[in-house]
Amino acid sequence: MRCSLSVSLLLALLTLVFPILLEARRPGSRQSNPTLEQITFKSAVLHAPPFATVEDMGGGQYEYGGVQIDLLNSMKQFALQDNILVNFDLVPSPPQYGAAFNLVANDCNTTANPNPLEACNALDIIVANFYSTPDRALRSDLSPTWMRSTISTMKYKDPSKTLRDVTTMQQAAEFGVAVCLKTDTFYAGVVAEKFPTIIFVSCDDQDICIAKLKAQECGLYASDELQLRYRAANDASLAVTPESFNTQYITWAFKDDTPNIRWVRKWIYQAVINTTMDQLYFEYFQKELCPVGSAGESCQLPCDPDHGKADETGKCVCESTKYRGDDCSIEIPENKNLISTGLKAMAYFMVAVNYIVIIGLVAWMIFKKKSHQIRLSQPFFLLMILLGCGISTSTILAMMSESEGDGPVRACMAVPWLYSVGFSITFGCLFAKIRRVYLIFKSAADFRRSKVTFGETCSITAAVLLVDVTILMVWSIVDPLHWERTITSSDKFGVPLSSEGICTCQYWEVWVSSISLLHGGLLAIACYLCYQARDIPTKFSEGKYVSIAMFSNLQIFVVGLPILVILGSDSSAGFFVRTVVIWMNDLVVVVLIFGNLIYHVHFHPSNHRVDKEDVSREIGSAIQKFSMAKKERSERNSSSSDSSERTRRSAKIAQFGTSSEFRLTSRASTGSRFEMPSVAELSDEDETSESLHFTVADSNTLHSDEEKKESSPVPSVAKPAEGLGKSSWGGLDLKTDSSSSMRGGFETN
Repeated sequence: MRCSLSVSLLLALLTLVFPILLEARRPGSRQSNPTLEQITFKSAVLHAPPFATVEDMGGGQYEYGGVQIDLLNSMKQFALQDNILVNFDLVPSPPQYGAAFNLVANDCNTTANPNPLEACNALDIIVANFYSTPDRALRSDLSPTWMRSTISTMKYKDPSKTLRDVTTMQQAAEFGVAVCLKTDTFYAGVVAEKFPTIIFVSCDDQDICIAKLKAQECGLYASDELQLRYRAANDASLAVTPESFNTQYITWAFKDDTPNIRWVRKWIYQAVINTTMDQLYFEYFQKELCPVGSAGESCQLPCDPDHGKADETGKCVCESTKYRGDDCSIEIPENKNLISTGLKAMAYFMVAVNYIVIIGLVAWMIFKKKSHQIRLSQPFFLLMILLGCGISTSTILAMMSESEGDGPVRACMAVPWLYSVGFSITFGCLFAKIRRVYLIFKSAADFRRSKVTFGETCSITAAVLLVDVTILMVWSIVDPLHWERTITSSDKFGVPLSSEGICTCQYWEVWVSSISLLHGGLLAIACYLCYQARDIPTKFSEGKYVSIAMFSNLQIFVVGLPILVILGSDSSAGFFVRTVVIWMNDLVVVVLIFGNLIYHVHFHPSNHRVDKEDVSREIGSAIQKFSMAKKERSERNSSSSDSSERTRRSAKIAQFGTSSEFRLTSRASTGSRFEMPSVAELSDEDETSESLHFTVADSNTLHSDEEKKESSPVPSVAKPAEGLGKSSWGGLDLKTDSSSSMRGGFETN
């Protein structure tokens, strides 16, 4: 029993003593080497929060703190593992970096460094956040890099500030926003050299710079990134911008040939390797973030590792605006700015409306082709107007062609062809129509012979079309339109966020300007001609409605073109404006020209066989009104009593039918016969139509509108002449009998 108790006590004793013996035999333990090697380094500390702080406690006592002091304390622990008891004898250094560095520089007692040798030999280490520059490397022994920094900027986040908000130095230079800089610092010179156009506000201290930043004397404060992050971590109204340039490596300055300095190098490397420096960085400069792929206050939430990372608050922040969602896993597709389905549906509806109206009017003209009003309105030109409007409307279909990529879009060049050809046909017909009738009435009013053939009228339309086609042919051969997609915005990685596709070419401004100037000039000329023909009765030329159509074209052209220029590359808005302009332009022309015609055909129908005597009176009365209006304008514009020969003739024609003393200036006398056209002549459709002849006998031959209401329906003097053969219905041919011919008159065929 006693033996068992003795064995138990022996085992317990061994259990307690054996760990102590093992610890004593460990190579790095104090027990293995009771006498530690003692090393002392005379060190000066530069006050530069948060790297190091020096607080005067009075009585020659100072309290030290900051990142570098914590690093020194960690190095003491590393020294104990090497059986070294290290002591850093700390004293305050001069407050300037240059003056502090001179205390350990190897060029003492020189012009560059006037410090005496005794002062330079008094210290071993300057504990400060020195940037490792080539000049310092020559003048002193620099320690290993224990932290890295850059030059960055800080801004004030107060939403009530009135100064323009900028984030980068480039924006500050562009918008003329001042930048605060601390004087006599390394980074002040770097920033001033890199951005020479920026307005700088100098300040002697970091606190003064931040005060000026908050007072909006400057929009940014440029300084060391680590110092800025330290201030932002302690002031929520300040934010460090993404600006980062000129990377710098932070070191200490050692005196050359300092004994045992190799141990300091070893301990610095050890602090870097065992994450001591990382812990100090997160303690002073930035809160430690969640590992990649996680987020949340406790890093318990997912965060897409490819597109996001957690910030200081634990929120998953997407690195690109192309991704969104709480975990940045939702990809936002590229906005290609394609024409929306709603706009395309609207465009198809507009095209369908115009096509239905045009096809319906063609069918109506065929059904009513024998109508007097249709024949009077020159059906050939009416059909050509419908054809031109149909071609122009087809431009909308071509404009809807697009590609999500770089094309090709073969309909690009079809857009100017369809619009220009359609415009030329429509405009040419309207222009030729009003010009033809205007020349006929003007010749009658001036008592001149004028021949306006059908071929000449068609040549007007052909000439306008030829000029347009020539420009389009050169454009298509030399510099054709092609589809091009341009990236309008992208993220910081260059991934497209938005793009726009358009039909373009190298010199599109030249081609578009040429066609625009041509069309605008022709519209202006046509509107002037419509103004001159405003006194011709609508029955013979539809002048009123043709003029309205011309002015409508000009107004849409003048208003629509600047709007398209203002919209620029906005594809949806530009497409909408172009579609409405083309659709409205074509529909207005068709409605104005054919609306009046349909009204007269269905609500004021006339017999297919027109009384020639009525036609004679209508034409004579129309010429009389046109002449009198012209005479009145001429008299208003002329103050001289001695007018020209043409004005005198117009005045006599204006008296036609109202004065019993009217005499023709030719060899003809009262009783002369005049050949006038049938109303249906203007259509060039009826080759069997006969010219009308009436005799000018006295003042009762033709009557004004007021006199005709009271006179007999058909004056006996206005009879068709006998013995005169048939002539073309193309115009008026004023004649006497078979033995004499008048100088005046006009004819067309």
